Amino acid sequence: MTSRVIRTLSTLLMMLGVLGATLAVNPSAASAGPRDWCSHPTYGGTWYCGYDYEFYHFDNGVTQIFVVGPGWNVYTRWKRTNGTFSSWVNMGGEVRHTYLATDLRFVWECSNQPIVEVIGTNGRVYGKGRNADGSWDPNWVLDSYFCPPGGR
Repeated sequence: MTSRVIRTLSTLLMMLGVLGATLAVNPSAASAGPRDWCSHPTYGGTWYCGYDYEFYHFDNGVTQIFVVGPGWNVYTRWKRTNGTFSSWVNMGGEVRHTYLATDLRFVWECSNQPIVEVIGTNGRVYGKGRNADGSWDPNWVLDSYFCPPGGR
């Protein structure tokens, strides 16, 4: 073989090695184990693959994503109608360490505002609701979330 062919093969092997290392660090959701870290191609961020992610689409065109990230906390980020993204926000809480997608969920809405629920480290359900002004309640409510008559 000529030295040019050998250099080309050497370069290709090195590139494959780098690609393999990259895939091992950030596997695709399809091939990832539940304890691996995943990322969304549009929203970015990192979270435990096993919990997957949840989206909520508002009537005004805003889309919000929810994940279980570092410290088993719930994190959220949203895409505004003008296409820009918010920063990631830690919503607190601590989801049990089962890596099950069913431990992070939307179960219903209250006056067209989402309610997110998680299973806490004690195995109990906790909920957090969004207010009409766009803010989220500061605390997680034990045993799901109460929607008052007439909404929020």
